[in-house]
Amino acid sequence: MRKQFFYNNNQLQGKKIRKNLKQKWTKVVCIGTLSATVLTGIPVIPPTNAYAQEASVLSAKNVTYNLADPKLFVEKTITSYGGTKHDVTIIEINITEDGTYTITGDNEINGAYIDVHITVADGVKANVILDNVTIKNDDLYDLDIRNCASSDERDQLFPFMEIMGTANLYLKGKNTVSMAKLHETQGCINTSMIFKLYGQLTISEDADTPNSSLQLNNAGYLMHGGGSHDNIGGSFIMKSGTVKAEGAEINNLAQWYMMGGSIICGQANLNDKGVYRFLDGDITSDYLGSTDTAKMGTARLFGSTYIGQLEDRNGYVLQKMTVSDLPVNQKVTAVNGYPASTLETSEEGKLEAYLRKGSNVIEINGESYLYKWDDGTSQLKKQTNPALCTVQFALAGNKNAYCTVKVEKNTKFGKLFDDDQYTYTYQTEDGAQFNEDTVVSSDMKVTMTSSVREYNVTIDGVTKSMSTLPAGKIYLDPPDEWGAFGSCYYGGSRVMQDMTLESLDVVTEKGVDYVRISDKEELNRFSMMADADDRINAGLEADIDMEGAGLSADVENYIGIFDGKGHSIKNMQGGEITTGAICRTLKGTIRNLCLENVLLPGGNYKNEGSVGAVCGVNRGVIENCKVDGSSISIKRSSGGIYEYDPVGTVTGVNMGEIKNCLTVNNEFDTTQILDGASQDEIIFPLAANFGTVVNCYYDSDVDEEKQESDIRAGIGRTKERMKSGEVCYHLNNEISDGTQAWYQNLFGEKADIYPTLKKNAANTVYDGYDMCKKVYTNTPNSKLTHSFDYTTDGDRIVATCQVNPAHQTNVMLTAENAQYDKKDHPAVEDYADTWGQYEGLKKCKITYLRDGKATTDLKSAGTITAVMKIEDAQVTKEYTIFKAAKPMQTPAQNLSVSFSQKTITKDMLKNGSDWEIKEEFIGKTIPETGGITVSAEYIGADKENYENTTVEIVVERLVCTHNLDKIEAVAATEKTEGNKEYYECKDCGKYFEDAQGTKEVTKESMVIPKLSPQPTTSPTASSTVAPTETSVPVTVPPVPGQTAISPSVKNEVLPVMIDLIQPVISKNVWQKLRWTKVKGADGYFIYASRCSEGEDIRNLKLVCTITSAGKTSFINKKLKEDTWYKYEIQAYRIVNGKKTAYGRSLQLHALTKGNKKYANPLKVRIAGKKKRMLKLGETSKLKAKVVLPTGKKCKWHIDKIRYVVSNPEVLSVSKKGKITTKKAGKATVYAVAQNGVMNKIKIKVTK
Repeated sequence: MRKQFFYNNNQLQGKKIRKNLKQKWTKVVCIGTLSATVLTGIPVIPPTNAYAQEASVLSAKNVTYNLADPKLFVEKTITSYGGTKHDVTIIEINITEDGTYTITGDNEINGAYIDVHITVADGVKANVILDNVTIKNDDLYDLDIRNCASSDERDQLFPFMEIMGTANLYLKGKNTVSMAKLHETQGCINTSMIFKLYGQLTISEDADTPNSSLQLNNAGYLMHGGGSHDNIGGSFIMKSGTVKAEGAEINNLAQWYMMGGSIICGQANLNDKGVYRFLDGDITSDYLGSTDTAKMGTARLFGSTYIGQLEDRNGYVLQKMTVSDLPVNQKVTAVNGYPASTLETSEEGKLEAYLRKGSNVIEINGESYLYKWDDGTSQLKKQTNPALCTVQFALAGNKNAYCTVKVEKNTKFGKLFDDDQYTYTYQTEDGAQFNEDTVVSSDMKVTMTSSVREYNVTIDGVTKSMSTLPAGKIYLDPPDEWGAFGSCYYGGSRVMQDMTLESLDVVTEKGVDYVRISDKEELNRFSMMADADDRINAGLEADIDMEGAGLSADVENYIGIFDGKGHSIKNMQGGEITTGAICRTLKGTIRNLCLENVLLPGGNYKNEGSVGAVCGVNRGVIENCKVDGSSISIKRSSGGIYEYDPVGTVTGVNMGEIKNCLTVNNEFDTTQILDGASQDEIIFPLAANFGTVVNCYYDSDVDEEKQESDIRAGIGRTKERMKSGEVCYHLNNEISDGTQAWYQNLFGEKADIYPTLKKNAANTVYDGYDMCKKVYTNTPNSKLTHSFDYTTDGDRIVATCQVNPAHQTNVMLTAENAQYDKKDHPAVEDYADTWGQYEGLKKCKITYLRDGKATTDLKSAGTITAVMKIEDAQVTKEYTIFKAAKPMQTPAQNLSVSFSQKTITKDMLKNGSDWEIKEEFIGKTIPETGGITVSAEYIGADKENYENTTVEIVVERLVCTHNLDKIEAVAATEKTEGNKEYYECKDCGKYFEDAQGTKEVTKESMVIPKLSPQPTTSPTASSTVAPTETSVPVTVPPVPGQTAISPSVKNEVLPVMIDLIQPVISKNVWQKLRWTKVKGADGYFIYASRCSEGEDIRNLKLVCTITSAGKTSFINKKLKEDTWYKYEIQAYRIVNGKKTAYGRSLQLHALTKGNKKYANPLKVRIAGKKKRMLKLGETSKLKAKVVLPTGKKCKWHIDKIRYVVSNPEVLSVSKKGKITTKKAGKATVYAVAQNGVMNKIKIKVTK
């Protein structure tokens, strides 16, 4: 396991920000071939097939990750906004090389879930296979407050998957990823994210595993592109499979190509600067919109759609229309030449699709159907026996058809292909030009020649025609109005439209790309770029005077590197919501920057959280920064987590690391702090620290110092000590070799009072001693060093000053014996109190020996010699780590196995256990009763560190639960014996008279003897013995056949028990009933029958009597497909020896599988809050709705919704959902659909 200490909760800072946006799409590939296949790109192809180009994977690297592998576990320390620290373990999969990566298993480890985080690094192309994984990321943290200080924004540490490069995600089988579900508390916001996209994601299913899916639960966002909510980024291609994320949003994608498969989500938000192509497949969402840039093929859009004008690839405007008179229940293969995979006609032969308000050709099973717009009826009208011609288009040099389009004979072809990236010329086989006015009178083949399309692009005021943005720059397409979207582009990006851009030059230093900032205009441009892409790195090339203005954009989050290079940003004034000069929340690095005279007047800090000159919240690293002469106003919050949000000179709240920083001459406007409020809890010299503050200084009237982890961490020094050079020397960590960041002129009229970041070799600060007194100078080697002699005294090393022998101190080596516990047991150096009084002392070094050889093993049992050394002085200490008695985790003394396991096996203990059954016990028989005692041996890697590594375990077989096979009754004849109906247990071999396995019989007792021979002259028919049935108790009332049981009407016989109601599980030929064990019940009656149809009334019949109170399920087998069945469950007690029913379920109706049109209800949705409060006498209306599977209908046999009240004395609910209160108290109201799916609300009635 790797141990890391994280301050930055988003550690994925791309060291390079260059992107290659020349998109290469991925085709469907059998996963089994990926490791052996290097995917290759396809040359330039125009519209339809162009979207299916490959994303090349240039490496045959093939890795499988099992989520249970401890090597994937990483320990982190996370700090919440309020300062609470959490030590957590996560499963971290960082993909940094091209290749194929298979992920299997689940993340439940020892009963707990370990959050999973997958990243694909910048520049990497990877195939990622989810192979039947079940993942639950269930940890939530109060990471931030946002938009309102009273909002409790609980979030996860990271998205499930962050994609900087290119990821081809393959789904194999059924995969589930669940995020943590927030409590239903008003004000809580779940921003948990599944996919964070900077690069490109393609989702496909394995070609050998059809119907593969990815189920996503409880996510705030299914997919989020770009760095900010105001900007767009990332590309997404959906090829095949199903992705289901109900309630989750798709936000801010720069490109979305829907080519197949199915996506189910809450919202899909599009914008006018994105590229959206819905060519095939299904999109189901509560909201889809809004843009005028989307193009449409044969995709189906379900739910509420608010998209502007839709066009097809030819530029024709499309509308959602319905056509009739087509073959019924048939798959559509193409519409106007677009291939279709999900379109199909209805039972009435209708088709709903996006069609042209003109001529449309629909292809089904090799037949073509022409529909033309009729202005008179404003509908598409089917044409009778139309004459159609086929026009086949192919790219020059490519024999394969690009697409095939059918048009009406002797008509003009019409609009040709309208593509963002290419223009085309067209030529027929005889060399003639083909265009929109060409009349098609016969089948034709047309060759297409493509040319890269160029657009007019204005960059920094200069307009040129181009198809690709020049390299060496980053480009900003700024928002054209407040609240609009902006975006960033990189050198090499394809141009898709006319644009007006602003740019910054890019330079590379030590392998990292930076934009260069030299003036106020470029700094403002950078702020808008960082708001669009929060990974952009920047470097200042000069001091910048903002002349009292603020930045053009308040950057929300920043994860890049901002390097001031020793330069200053001066005279900046923030806006009403500005909480830091550079950004609100830092998750990256800001270094080598001086901020002078920054004014943050505030106004709405209470809506944005804490405030500091550099940033409001730090989760990253702030290093070698100076804040000088800044002024920050403190605003009082209207309520929430803090009455006043923390304010610091560097940052308001630090949950990351601040090191080697200096703040001087800063002030706070405290006029709004009320009397009695403690300023120490509001104002901090550097930050309200919940991370670490290392070697940071601030000006103070007195010398003071707080530890690195203290909330008020930092070192206060007087002006005199600042002026001496001491602080500068320590800010440089005592380095004076030219690599340091800080400088200070210590002499003359122009001497610096405070250290500065301005590089000047002449102002390097050196240290030395003048008669044991520490002094600082700008002249190297001008002062002596404080030198000591080191000698030994027993287990101590004594240091004696060479100038003044009275200056003496020591350090002692200590070590204690220990018992093996899997932890390191190092020796300790114990410094005398006087050690800290002297500077110039050398640090001691401790090494270790085992049997005279160097070692780093401080865990294992054995004798260790610790050696402490300073120069030539050396002392040793010997200590022992004794063996532990036995491993801490041992198997339980009793092990129960299933009845069907008859022998001892080697893997009987849990997988992953360090214990194993000894070889001599393998294969021994486990008796049915009494059990067998075996020995297990510890096989862990640290086996040698324990005295006893063997335990005894009693293995017992559980009582047989009887896995019964039904033996059908057979009539006896004169030649053969017959038998009664009975049941045989496949596990224990016993025989039973009943299906519950309670009445044991012998096989012989079930035999029916042969019939006696009868005279041949007068044969008599023999009767077959009928199978026995469980008799119906006389006290059990009959159940009506068709009449629905409504709990809102008083039932004179049995009360409804909500414990007896659960959804019916339906398969093709069986249905399963489930319920919760009813307290006090001795068993259950199961009634069932087929549902009534018209005049064919069918009554419920008793089909099973369950005599075990603990059994809570029943399977009704041998049913018919596509058939409705109904059920009722009754709980009974045994009263005076008779089974007497005393409670029942509602009558449940469910359809077996096999119907393409109809289905059972999926869930019940109740509008409004789940907890409500009503006053006595008050009424209210419940709005409950049954939700069906997408595209399905349901036949209603009873009321769509029936209501059950847990406490009828408190309130009642009518059939229409009207709540009438009766008395003060609490009650739960259940809304139940006909198959048992339900939802509930809790109501409190007050006087």
